[in-house]
Amino acid sequence: MYNIKDYKITVLGDSIAKGIVLQDDKILKIKDNAVQLISDEFGVNIDNQSQFGQTLKKLCQKKFIDRYIHTLDHNAKNCMVLSIGGNDSDFDWVRIGKEPTIDTSLAQNTPIDEFSQLLSNTIEKLQKSNVRVILTTLPPIDANKFFEYVIIKKAPIQNALAFLGHDLSNIYRFQEGFSNEIRRLATKYQCSLIDIRSVFLFQKYLGKLLCADGIHPNVDGQKLMANYIIEGIKNKNLYS
Repeated sequence: MYNIKDYKITVLGDSIAKGIVLQDDKILKIKDNAVQLISDEFGVNIDNQSQFGQTLKKLCQKKFIDRYIHTLDHNAKNCMVLSIGGNDSDFDWVRIGKEPTIDTSLAQNTPIDEFSQLLSNTIEKLQKSNVRVILTTLPPIDANKFFEYVIIKKAPIQNALAFLGHDLSNIYRFQEGFSNEIRRLATKYQCSLIDIRSVFLFQKYLGKLLCADGIHPNVDGQKLMANYIIEGIKNKNLYS
């Protein structure tokens, strides 16, 4: 059975894992983010290497995983939590604003097939180095908020709508497809999975857990993620 104190844990993710929120239109890193709350609860040091705007494609291009493996202490039990994919699933909205008929795969930061291959390669590298891999699903996105707060600041409304087939729910579905692929690969490679998405979806007031941009969990959202993971560790029904 997994014991969190037995492992040297690294978290590799984007701004959500970093604990970034929007407050009064300002981007801030909160002290009581999910990773820090979990660290404090169990008295363990978690190396949070997450960065704002991070994508799996960028990590692979920078050979981050190769450098991580190269510096591993092989006498320790190493664990990598991969909490990434939200930025990969997003689009180049500036380009879409100029080319609203562009193919989805050409406008996406990381096309889904490429994301799947990169994540597969990453998991395989880590597992070959005897690193325990934990994946997380993506928190859901509020398509309406994201459109109003982010997209229309980068692309003319009519062009953005044309790209989306005049259906804002496509924003949600595109992102959900990446979360589903993460889940599929967790099963394929027998990785532990933290299903953050379901935790949010079963909340009655989802909108109150997200920032104004519709994508970053707010302070309450960060606490929700932390409490879910803490409870799972204590009840030994996570990471078994």
